[in-house]
Amino acid sequence: MSSLANKVVLISGASSGIGEALAWELARLGCHLILWARREDILKNITNNLSKEFPEQKFVFSKCDVTQTEALPTLLTQDLQKLNKALDIVIVNAGVGGNTSGWASDFEITKKIFLTNLVGATALVEACLPLFIKQGYGHVVGISSIASVRGLPQNSAYCGSKAGFSTYLESLRLDLLTQGITVTAIHPGFIATPMTEDNGTMLFLMSAERAAKLISKAIIKKKARYSFPLPMAFAEWFLRVMPHGLFDFALGLLRKRIQVFREKR
Repeated sequence: MSSLANKVVLISGASSGIGEALAWELARLGCHLILWARREDILKNITNNLSKEFPEQKFVFSKCDVTQTEALPTLLTQDLQKLNKALDIVIVNAGVGGNTSGWASDFEITKKIFLTNLVGATALVEACLPLFIKQGYGHVVGISSIASVRGLPQNSAYCGSKAGFSTYLESLRLDLLTQGITVTAIHPGFIATPMTEDNGTMLFLMSAERAAKLISKAIIKKKARYSFPLPMAFAEWFLRVMPHGLFDFALGLLRKRIQVFREKR
């Protein structure tokens, strides 16, 4: 039996991509689930299918936009009351992307990305922390990105939001070391999801289902930080230590190669 069996897990952004894949993987591991997402009809269908497949476990769902930060604590309380159980793990997964090139700035896109990926993400964590601290245990899992390590071309808002979230999680982990609460930052590479389907060429692309298995293992091991797949984890480390001049030169060459590839298509 999995060490996650009978754990209560809240997953935001659970209607597609990594969130949906995690719902199925954690259900297979015996978890009871609270699923949140903006698309209520899809979420209801996923929950119904999970209930049919795993009738001995409990599944509840709620329509939720994490940018509506003031509503999160009340919604969390209501869903926990439906399960009549304590929360063990929160997986902060809801996120959005978008092109934000410096020469064609659109603040509305930038604002949406930061509100979801950073403000909404941290608000969900903060809604769960009082419960975790009161009960003396809990696990915060934040789905960040390898893109958090450096600013990438045309991704200022996405990289910035994920960098902020990763740093927030690291600081939080240090604060909670003696509180019985685990904090894990997950840094995936390119994952095949609706959010990435228009990205074009993506190195070491991984399915959401495979990603969910790896993330679940990292949760079980209570890792502080987990980057994957391995080639992208190495790239993350290399980007982190690369001098600014070399980084600018390398990314300039890559940008030119991508532009040439797109023009030939």
